[in-house]
Amino acid sequence: KHGVMPARYSASSTLGSKCVEHALWNGFNPVFKMQIGPKTGDPTKMTFDELFDACIEQFKVIHWEGCKIRNISRWVEEEIGRPMLSSGWEECIETGKNAFQRREYGNNWLTTFIWTDGWDAMAALKKLVYDEKKYTMEQV
Repeated sequence: KHGVMPARYSASSTLGSKCVEHALWNGFNPVFKMQIGPKTGDPTKMTFDELFDACIEQFKVIHWEGCKIRNISRWVEEEIGRPMLSSGWEECIETGKNAFQRREYGNNWLTTFIWTDGWDAMAALKKLVYDEKKYTMEQV
């Protein structure tokens, strides 16, 4: 009846491993075939520290975009509402508000999925490309 969030999921989700992919492709997304992230440079000419910084830059941009999209979604939720979700809560029926107009219970967190895969990939690159020199960045 009272004290629940409109939805128990993160407000916005991003993919941590995509940041590494974008750094390796200079901000280009090979799946969508378009420039999505900032151009952070040619990874074949980077030191490991420069590649790491490029990943962090991609990470910042992806999260900033995720926050902007979530803020737009908040406005849409208030304007359009969720009638089916709201109909299950007595408080919403009593007040006539939709579930997303109840701002006292927010879901304002941003979740990054598969971020460990991205950092695992960076550890593998450090070992195999930069330390042991078993592969080159061109081969990757």
